Amino acid sequence: MTRAFDTNALPPHERFTFYREGMLGALYRMTPELAADPARFWARFEAREVAEAIAVHCRGTPHHIGRTRADIAAGAADCFFIFEQVGPAPVLFAPEGHEGFVAASGDLIVGDADTPFVTPATASYDHRFWMLPKATIEPMMPGAAARLARPVHLRGDQGVPALLGSYLRVLNAQSAHPEVAHNGAVTANLGHLLTIALGSAAPDERQRGAVAEARRQQALAAIERSFSDPTLDAATVAACLHISPRTLHAAFAPSGTSFAEALMLRRLQASRIALANPAARDQSVAAIAFACGFNDVSTFHRAFRRVYGATPSELRP
Repeated sequence: MTRAFDTNALPPHERFTFYREGMLGALYRMTPELAADPARFWARFEAREVAEAIAVHCRGTPHHIGRTRADIAAGAADCFFIFEQVGPAPVLFAPEGHEGFVAASGDLIVGDADTPFVTPATASYDHRFWMLPKATIEPMMPGAAARLARPVHLRGDQGVPALLGSYLRVLNAQSAHPEVAHNGAVTANLGHLLTIALGSAAPDERQRGAVAEARRQQALAAIERSFSDPTLDAATVAACLHISPRTLHAAFAPSGTSFAEALMLRRLQASRIALANPAARDQSVAAIAFACGFNDVSTFHRAFRRVYGATPSELRP
């Protein structure tokens, strides 16, 4: 289920009140404060259930926001959060009673949603965060409550935190798909990756499996971006992900579909869509094959017939 709220549909003098009492109240209670002219205020957020977690994307004009002790007393969230700064401007995240830290674009902040904090906004507001139930995460990460009593800042360009951030971005892009939205393994993978990123335990088989799945999702995202490039191959994608081709192939092994097969299937899907498009009726089958990343028409015909049980010409309208 997805919930989306946007203040722009309201008169300017009603927007901030709706944001404070309606939008934030629909998620979990926080206290915002205006940082600029209220007549220019706007905010939008989308909250989507993904398995046991909730993925949220928030955008808006500059304003301060925090979770106070009064907010927590009014309603416990009973979850951990992963915050990602999306916008280009760094954001200050200040836990109550502790020195704050500055999160740059792509950085992650992990903490307990029932710990007071404030984020004074000095630029347009643009971040994503995931709410992960404590009941799901704590069995994977013994001592999680104590470990995250003070939020932890993870640099988004290093090691497993970078992999976790990339996995989150892939999941955000795919969160509307049923195979993601209703897949309990998503929450488990996030918990295992989080455990490794925080250094809470030596990686076990389940956590290594979560790393492999995150890498597979990275590779699938690379295929989605560039499948029409005929030079795309495992070595190219592995280099982009800063891993070896062997590691890339190993990441695909548990799924039963190899990297080469995943790439071929995506190209075939694109070609079938193009062949069914009346606007492409004047294009030859060969032209469509080349546009979808194939560099050999015979290979395209054989693969198409094997997967769809018919020739490309037979499936044209």
